[in-house]
This record gives sequence, C-alpha cells and structure tokens, in this order.
Amino acid sequence: MFDPETASLLRAAPEFPDLAPNDLPQMLTSHYARIVSMRLGGEEHPIQDGDWTLDRIADTYELVVSINNEPSIRRSSAFVAASAQQLIARREELLEEEIAERENVSRDRLAPEIAAVLLFLAAEQYADAFEAASKVKIEREGQH
Repeated sequence: MFDPETASLLRAAPEFPDLAPNDLPQMLTSHYARIVSMRLGGEEHPIQDGDWTLDRIADTYELVVSINNEPSIRRSSAFVAASAQQLIARREELLEEEIAERENVSRDRLAPEIAAVLLFLAAEQYADAFEAASKVKIEREGQH
C-alpha cells in the first residue's frame, strides 16, 4: 500500500512498546485490508488485546507531534498519525458508520478526514493532504 519513500517515512517514526516502526507499513496495510474485507462481506477479524488499533496508533503519534520539538520526529510521527486517521475516515465511509453523520468539528471530535489533512500538512506531504482534503464532507446538515 505504501511506496518505498512513504514506507521509509513511516519507519522513521519513534518506537513504542510492542510497536516497532519497521512494522508500521505492514500494520497499516493490514488494517486497511481488514476494513475492505469487512466491507466486502468477509469475516470480521477481531483485533487482539495487544494489537495496535488505528485509533491507538493515531492518538499515540498525534501526541508525539504535539510534544516533540525535533523536526524529523514530528514529521514522521505526523505522517503515521495522518495515515491512521485517513484509514479511520475510510473505515467510517466504507462501513457507513453512524459517525459519518456527526459534525466535522465539535467540542469532542475532529473528523478524521480533517485530522488527516492537518497531519499530512505537518508531515510536509502536500499531495497526501490534498487527497485527504477531497474527502472532507462539508454539505452535512448543521455544518457552518
């Protein structure tokens, strides 16, 4: 799912317990495959307790972006978080979750499509930010 350059950027992210940066390209691809499989009517593969969910990956690396001052770490972490947010948005879209009806921005939530755009910009991945921006839904009822 990732070309060599973007896979390299993912692998440059910081390591966490039970999460090696070298595994990130394969892990994110596996999450995407699960989403597509569920959408196509395949069996839902439950995530094990020790597994890193997309939400956990996104939250963890967003925190790194917000607290770390090292540009290379912020850039790679932002790209990991953005990729996870983009997959969360795709999951919501493909599985037609009720979340898709929520506001883009509220006190408790930022739509994953918007989070992906901002994080891709922080990662200096402008083409990815443009693609993510094309998925932002602004014609929702109640949006201003």
